[in-house]
Amino acid sequence: MSEIPPPNLYKYRSLGTNEEIDQTRSIFENKEIYYSCPPQFNDPFDCYPTYSWQATKKEARAYIQKLVDIRNPELKPTKRRQQIDLTLRQYILLSNSPDKQKLIEKEFIDNYRRKRIYCLAKRSDNILMWSHYGGYHSGICLQFNSRPSSYFFRAQKVIYGNDRPIINPGLDGHMEKFEKALLSKSKAWSYEEEWRMTEINLSGQVTEVPNKSFPTRDLRGVILGAKVSEDHEKMVREWVSNYPTDIQIQRAKLCPTRYQIIIENA
Repeated sequence: MSEIPPPNLYKYRSLGTNEEIDQTRSIFENKEIYYSCPPQFNDPFDCYPTYSWQATKKEARAYIQKLVDIRNPELKPTKRRQQIDLTLRQYILLSNSPDKQKLIEKEFIDNYRRKRIYCLAKRSDNILMWSHYGGYHSGICLQFNSRPSSYFFRAQKVIYGNDRPIINPGLDGHMEKFEKALLSKSKAWSYEEEWRMTEINLSGQVTEVPNKSFPTRDLRGVILGAKVSEDHEKMVREWVSNYPTDIQIQRAKLCPTRYQIIIENA
């Protein structure tokens, strides 16, 4: 079972370019968030797993039996056995055809690299996150409600490791492929404490959607960066004042005695 997200999740935003300002303004004015695709990410390994077709005949049969029972629960024993045997023969032929494997792997890779993902963080006081995604501390950090019944409650935790995930196209189910391809990153990125949102339906196919609206009430707060300019602060305060529900404004400050970000009311 997926881990339940914390009560609030955060989105660091830079205000350094007109495009970044327009995208951030759209969150306030249109109640829309922008889903990015993996090629835009700064990690070349993101959504880029490796593939393996290794499996014993026993492993393949066990998985195929489960798959057939899920997809065709009404099959009578004879038809069920025939379907399992047919699918197993197809898998064995495929596992011995490197050319076909590469075509399937390329299709998987291209598919996952086209998907749209919305990345969120667990904390709002992360020094590196402010530096890398918050415009070098001159941007803002948005606080979203991620409690049950909120739009952001669907966020899923990213898993960090030393080894790239290995997908077996013939044996891994839709959700296994999804987690390995879209929720796995190197431990080098673990400081982000990232949570991700995608659109996924029951078939396991991820919906390709660049923008998605969210309930007005789910945007709960805005944190001004420690180095935000007066002009940008004025602009953000205007966005907040025009927002239909109350939004708390806070400010990030540099701790005078420790390497630490302090969040205070502004």
